[in-house]
Amino acid sequence: MKLRSGLMFAIVMTDSVESKQGKPDTQRAFRLMWARLGRKPGKKASLRMLLDVEDLPGEGWRRLGESSWRTGTGGIRSDGLKRAREAGSISAQRRFRRGDLQRMTIVIVPFASAADAKALETELRAGVIPYHPSKWKVASETIADYREGMLSLENPWAIEQRLEGTSGRALRRVASGTIDRFFIGVGSFSPDSRFTWEEICAIADLQGTKVKRVKALDQ
Repeated sequence: MKLRSGLMFAIVMTDSVESKQGKPDTQRAFRLMWARLGRKPGKKASLRMLLDVEDLPGEGWRRLGESSWRTGTGGIRSDGLKRAREAGSISAQRRFRRGDLQRMTIVIVPFASAADAKALETELRAGVIPYHPSKWKVASETIADYREGMLSLENPWAIEQRLEGTSGRALRRVASGTIDRFFIGVGSFSPDSRFTWEEICAIADLQGTKVKRVKALDQ
């Protein structure tokens, strides 16, 4: 099963928005830009749930940026995303760098219910790590069996994609799952396997633990 290479651009804001054919998708870019504008009640709560530099294992991490948007305002159409939008859900992502070539993105998407989060996970998991489809093509794809490293997550899932492009080769690794009504995704992008599966799954597990902790404090 090949993942939808352009899906990330319908879920989170990135520096470039392209269609599957590698051309600028101006309509989608406008929708995503609009989703970021104006007041977003719940933005602080969603960002507070995300891991930050001090939460990540090891050294050398730097935060590249963060963003939030109204859930369900991208290109994916579903009843679950519509309910999330009507409930005022705010999704958030935080981006990190370690060294010169290692990038990591963490995403949280709140839904109206746990059932919606579980049902939409397969649609969202493909988009955790953005890349330019005009520059990179998926050469191979493997479902990884590292679910035991994500004990805090329900429905844990992991995949590895090897990419080939004009500038060489790259590796995308994605781990995702749900906690109650929240979708959680963690993914890496690097020229090689500098991000190990143990690291990625450990970070996904830490993210799940932080969501549970923040939820408990808010109750």
